[in-house]
Amino acid sequence: MISERTHELAKDHIEARELDMIRVVGKENPVKVFELIDRKGEVQEAKRAVLELYEAGLREYRKREWQKAIRLFQKALDKYPLDGPSLTYVERCKIYAQDPPSASWDGVYTLELK
Repeated sequence: MISERTHELAKDHIEARELDMIRVVGKENPVKVFELIDRKGEVQEAKRAVLELYEAGLREYRKREWQKAIRLFQKALDKYPLDGPSLTYVERCKIYAQDPPSASWDGVYTLELK
């Protein structure tokens, strides 16, 4: 996992995907965190397909479109069943579909423990 700052500095040389926007205990401002995938231009086609579905799912998640997001994350998992971020978002979307966050929800995941 790499920070937004590291991603910004290295983005011309790496392939990465946004994992989440998180707010840690004791901090007000959220931070984006990324997963380092590969060197720039070296992502295999099968992995790229998973990443594209994941990114589409993340966009739907941020729009509070839980069922659409689940379908996209599940398609990513159909291609790569061990994709941890997609698994995490499927579970989170299921929870939010049953018990939606408040209207003021900003898409940020708040970590409760340090």
